[in-house]
Amino acid sequence: MGDDAPDGAKEAAEAARQFAFLENTLLKNRTLTIFGEINKDVAQRTTEKLLALSFESGEPITVFIGSPGGHVESGDTIFDMIRFIEPTVRTVGTGWVGSIATHIYLATSRENRFALPNTRFLIHQPAGGFGGDASDIEIQAREIVKTRERINQIIADETGQSLERVDERRGVRRVRSGRFDHHLGDGPSRVTRELRVGLAEGSVGALLMPARGTHRATLTLGHGAGAGMTHGNMQGIAEAFAGVGIATFRYNFPFKEQGRSRVDAQAVSTATVAAALQCARGESPGPHLLGGHSYGGRMASHAVLDHGLEVAGLVFCSFPLHTPAKPGTKRAEHLDDIPAPMLFLSGTRDGMAQPELLNGVAKRIGATVNWLETADHGYKVLKRTRARTDSVFDEMAHYASAWLDTVLPA
Repeated sequence: MGDDAPDGAKEAAEAARQFAFLENTLLKNRTLTIFGEINKDVAQRTTEKLLALSFESGEPITVFIGSPGGHVESGDTIFDMIRFIEPTVRTVGTGWVGSIATHIYLATSRENRFALPNTRFLIHQPAGGFGGDASDIEIQAREIVKTRERINQIIADETGQSLERVDERRGVRRVRSGRFDHHLGDGPSRVTRELRVGLAEGSVGALLMPARGTHRATLTLGHGAGAGMTHGNMQGIAEAFAGVGIATFRYNFPFKEQGRSRVDAQAVSTATVAAALQCARGESPGPHLLGGHSYGGRMASHAVLDHGLEVAGLVFCSFPLHTPAKPGTKRAEHLDDIPAPMLFLSGTRDGMAQPELLNGVAKRIGATVNWLETADHGYKVLKRTRARTDSVFDEMAHYASAWLDTVLPA
């Protein structure tokens, strides 16, 4: 815009430019936001963006929600669209999530629901302004009852609570959480503790999610080379494992803690694994397992040998046996020297673990391999061809629980 343009026009143009930049950056990273009152305009914009991103690719979409609620049918539109499109959608609650906004939050599967630390949820009975003659008021009242019953049923189904309990307790519910680590549900048994792991130089963050129900073991779990301990996949594993009695102690490697993209030297990584395991022993009951996703699992295996760690078993989630371009088993040669039982959980479409190679390694060292149906290295599954109805993380937890039955004394 020229220098002779009015100041108001310049400000409007700059505001439009900044808005376009924000919108484009968010969409480029497959991220949407829902803030303020939910109405037909919000529903239309959100639906259009969800559809556009689903047409673009099958990669996951993240939706941040901070809304007091609004129009029920507009919320239903967003809820249904999240469930309709092919890509996985992750909902993240932030600030105040109330009324029909909680309905949208629950649209995605349990392992894909997260909440920032200070998020609060308000679930209350639907209300409306009645008008018209007596028959109109009666019809509106019946519709509100139907809406209440329908939403109550969804809340019960998605949080694992009984319908009667939901109906009795629809009121303010607070989410107690550490970072992205609490799903809407019963609460105290799933509170994630934030900790620090001391290293020779500095410290790294850690998250301890206790088991639900009877405690069976604690798994010290390292993250992959591309994402830290709060990544959705790490959260999904932790949540599912908690459900079968396995607590998880997640931690960051120094490179991720410091915001660097290049992984640390092996000596630094294995020392971090050893320090994390020691911290986990002091914070959570045993028996203690060690493992991780991809790079984290590989470093855990080296740490056992480099630092003489004694563990009840190792759990490798998407173990990177080789690079996609160069299949081989060199990365598994050191596993022969590890006496502890080992479990491999790998996807049938994992390009970094060809089945015949990983099966051969497992047979050689006496380990257990369970193949995750249609999953790739990052646990993305083919929904249309996957026969299992549970999530990939619940599938992993099921296999881990069965494996524990065979390696731990009754």
